[in-house]
Amino acid sequence: MDAVGSQRISLWLDVDDCDATVDLIRRSGRQILDEPSHQAGGERIAQVSDPDGKEIIVVSPGSGKAKLREGSISPGPSHHETPNLKRVHDVSLPFRAGTVSWDVLRRPVFLLGGMRALLLQISEPGIAAGVAEHSDFTNRVFDRMRDTVELIVEVGLGDPTEAQRAVMEMNRAHRGVRGKMPDGSTYDAAQPELRLWVLTTLIDTVLVVEATYVGEFREEERARYYRESLEIARVLEVADPPQTLDEFHRYMTERFDSLTITDHARQIAHHVLYPDLGWTPQWSLAPIRAITADLLPARLREGYGLSLSPRQARWLRRFQALSRATLPRMPDWIRTYPLLRPIAGLKDRISHSRNQEE
Repeated sequence: MDAVGSQRISLWLDVDDCDATVDLIRRSGRQILDEPSHQAGGERIAQVSDPDGKEIIVVSPGSGKAKLREGSISPGPSHHETPNLKRVHDVSLPFRAGTVSWDVLRRPVFLLGGMRALLLQISEPGIAAGVAEHSDFTNRVFDRMRDTVELIVEVGLGDPTEAQRAVMEMNRAHRGVRGKMPDGSTYDAAQPELRLWVLTTLIDTVLVVEATYVGEFREEERARYYRESLEIARVLEVADPPQTLDEFHRYMTERFDSLTITDHARQIAHHVLYPDLGWTPQWSLAPIRAITADLLPARLREGYGLSLSPRQARWLRRFQALSRATLPRMPDWIRTYPLLRPIAGLKDRISHSRNQEE
């Protein structure tokens, strides 16, 4: 809520009955920012506004605040937990040194796949329609990428209390994002399949960028990274994710073959690939467009009207070989330095994770 230095302070109110407390606050004339809902750990949680307009998090049984402070976003399975969403028992949040995700989330090289992940997400018609109809996308081109990456970094590396708050803010922001698509079908940001698709595009993009530009992961590390990502899925209440890396690859292949790029998606993609950056010339973004085109599956690349010239392909292959030869040999402080980040707060998260390592 308020900032003290660079730290955010959240006020948590532990009560016996979240719903009754929220009703009492409502009758007093205060604003209810987020209605009571079950969290993955079993607690009942809501956000309200105090007389000064500050946000207060109201929590009942499950003692969300206390359990968050024990070092995990949520304490594990309970009878309230989202169906088919199991805890990865050998992984806890925030990620620490020794986990693959701890390494991944601290390296800005993976932002090379940011545009790819965005284009994959809007290849799902429901997501494209929601973005087109419920956001000022033309004036806030990179906000979706920034917000998504900030959320994943916050959940994966941040203080558990702040991470829980970030998840609540995500849920609140998506509430009411629903409507009809041109073909008459409906979409809703709360649909499990849409949440699953957003997260899996990020996981897939990390794996593709790692193989293309870093090349350190053996199959064991790739499988480990995916297993750790299931803990992120659990916290974000993403239901029914594929449970193994092989299942994940099959799921992505099927999705790539079935996606339909709509007019909404093409309009959004144009603003992603050719953003209005004021005095910055469009040719300056040509390298990142080429990188994005190369990372996309061929069918989707063609669907967005992207292509690579033979010269661009040769340049990329040389750049990728150089990257794979040099990045693994660089000292950690260089590889994790957030020089390339457009992500507010990522530098603080990386600094926090370094302190944890020490």
